[in-house]
Amino acid sequence: MKFIWSVVVVFALIYGCIFLFKRTLFVPEYVIQKIQYDSGSLRLFDDPYLYKAINRYIKGENYYVARRSRGFILRSIQKSFPIVSDFSIEYVSKNTAYVKVDFVSPDLVIKNQGVLFGVYHNYTFRIYSGNTIGSGKEMLYLPMYASGLTTIDGLFYKQSAKELEQQMMLIYAAFPGSKFVAYLPGAERTVIMTSDSKKVFINNLTDIPQQIKNFELLKTYYAGYAKLTEIDLGSLEKDKVIVKK
Repeated sequence: MKFIWSVVVVFALIYGCIFLFKRTLFVPEYVIQKIQYDSGSLRLFDDPYLYKAINRYIKGENYYVARRSRGFILRSIQKSFPIVSDFSIEYVSKNTAYVKVDFVSPDLVIKNQGVLFGVYHNYTFRIYSGNTIGSGKEMLYLPMYASGLTTIDGLFYKQSAKELEQQMMLIYAAFPGSKFVAYLPGAERTVIMTSDSKKVFINNLTDIPQQIKNFELLKTYYAGYAKLTEIDLGSLEKDKVIVKK
């Protein structure tokens, strides 16, 4: 009886697998020919190269195979687009799948005149007009002489994107409510227009916490602080600053 039941179970499993394959892998309607992308994903970030890359992995593939391979597809996409945190795929109708893409928030948003760029760890990317990724982040501005840049990778030849991001976190915290914060490529200086309209220069290649400490000491103990218009914190020795009225 045990042998008979074993044979029955094996045949049932084989029949079930054949039935499942016929209803899934071998059904033409499940071959993905069209992809509907989530509107929220597109509003966040609609880089066409990203969605073309997803298309290459999914279009022409069986829905169940694509869904089963989601982890592999995600890891492959993240190699070129590290800001993708996850994605999901659902079958919606004949030959059509619905894809939702999730993103991490950039660490830094840089504005070069009318063009926005994002920085995530050491990965830099263009933020297209209308995209909301990075909304609410402090904005780092570039000067007019950098307006011809089509990429910001060149900003990081003396320091990494991650190092600049960490520096900006210190600067934003030390100068809350600033009117703007600008980075000067080539000079490796950051210019802050404070809330009380003083222009402060920080040297990004020297000790930033020490420069911030010097600013706090100047603000607290220098009697003529209110009349200052410019403060250079990083051009002299670590305990000296240059001021201008």
